[in-house]
Amino acid sequence: MPHHDESARFRFLIWAVGLYAAWTLATYFLEGHLHTLLRPEATNARLAYAAVANILIGIIGTGVLLHVAVRDDHVAPRDVGFRSFGRTLFGVLLGAILGAVLFLFRRPASIDTAVLTNAYAQVWVVSVAEILVCWAAVGVAVRAGLRATLPRWAGLLAAWVVAAVAFGAYHGAHSPPFNTWQMIGVLTVVGLGTGAFFFVVGEVYGTVVFHNFLALKGVTDAVAQGGKLDEYNVLDPPLLWTALFATVVLLGIDRVVRSASSSSASPLQQ
Repeated sequence: MPHHDESARFRFLIWAVGLYAAWTLATYFLEGHLHTLLRPEATNARLAYAAVANILIGIIGTGVLLHVAVRDDHVAPRDVGFRSFGRTLFGVLLGAILGAVLFLFRRPASIDTAVLTNAYAQVWVVSVAEILVCWAAVGVAVRAGLRATLPRWAGLLAAWVVAAVAFGAYHGAHSPPFNTWQMIGVLTVVGLGTGAFFFVVGEVYGTVVFHNFLALKGVTDAVAQGGKLDEYNVLDPPLLWTALFATVVLLGIDRVVRSASSSSASPLQQ
């Protein structure tokens, strides 16, 4: 493997780590420091957190990074989870079924339709950013960086573990109870489950759907413990529109990343 290619892949990894750091810092200043997700009434704070930390840095920032990585042939769109319509539909259905079953099995704090819709919409924007930053960017960059030095299975294992640890550690920037060491450990294990779905199914939309059900349980429990669950009983239009906007942005990122590819071949499968 030419030294130039190794250096380019290393830069991809450095940029992915830098993106992760910027996203984590923005999360702290706009969410963890202000306890934004624990205050249903803080509509403006939630919108600022969603717009800056997650949509601008987490989703659009990752999209730009992946566009460059695909353009430079470090990875293919399929490596970061952008697949055919059929594979996407399968991933979304599987993610919804598995996620819903796990959510109900874990005895949620509420099964009220409005409460769950608001909470699901609130964490949706965050989940999209989490999947893109931790797995499509950091995880895939680790895998790409190791493909010349390790067997394919070892690189995949390293990417799986590193992405899960990155996901757990980032919660130190969130509001309580997510920023406790115990919760960070638990969420690292959750990250292993999300990563298994991402790398096995190989599809980003289904991973977001699956992961969002896991996040839904944590957020509803935290809000219930704060005695503010009743404030979610009425549908919150800003939350719903923000979730829809994040989905539209994700679709745009999908198109941008695909447009950078000159081949359907996957460098990580070679």
